Amino acid sequence: MRGRIAAYSWNLIGGYPVCLRVQEVENDTLRVEEYSGASRMWPVRLPDAPFTGTVHAERAFRVEVAMLDHGIPVLGVAVRETRHLAVNKDLLQRRGLVPGAWLKDLKDAIRRGESVNTDGLIVEGDGQVVAYLTDLAGTDENLTRAESVVRDADLLLCEAAFLDEDRALAVERNHLTARQAGALARRAGVKRLAVFHLSPRYEGREAEVLGEAGRHSAPPCSK
Repeated sequence: MRGRIAAYSWNLIGGYPVCLRVQEVENDTLRVEEYSGASRMWPVRLPDAPFTGTVHAERAFRVEVAMLDHGIPVLGVAVRETRHLAVNKDLLQRRGLVPGAWLKDLKDAIRRGESVNTDGLIVEGDGQVVAYLTDLAGTDENLTRAESVVRDADLLLCEAAFLDEDRALAVERNHLTARQAGALARRAGVKRLAVFHLSPRYEGREAEVLGEAGRHSAPPCSK
């Protein structure tokens, strides 16, 4: 990020209210730099922090990451809602109310802890989880770490670069097979798996990759 930002001239940005916080995980340390209009996008080093798996947290959600291996260090990511606020659409219609930005404002007020009487219009449920995994080798250590960070995700976006029949290629190129992606999702209790990053060698055979991932993500049938 430092190199990318330094590739541009920022001489006219002094009054802009832009602020970027860039974090890097190194073992058990979280290194942080900040770039802002006030500093003309020059990096300002902030104090290191201990890395415990969470790289960002606020009232509405937190972002968790796990260090994985792709021949180089990479991160698996999960965004976890603190709680999920949904609109009771049937009640909205019965009351003749029109959806709009006011519903977002109402949800934001609830998240801020304000005393708001929604009279059943806003329904609270468990927070939703979206997780993302790509560019990781299918080693036991990688799969264990990945499984931990995506645990109970409502949606997992996961690479499935190769069919399992080509696992030797997957090992050589530090990628997962569709079978490994599906099995990982099943073990982690993922509700929905969406695979991507398929090798171009499967052009026209995408259904085979999706089918393999789907078969191995589903729980076994009980007899």
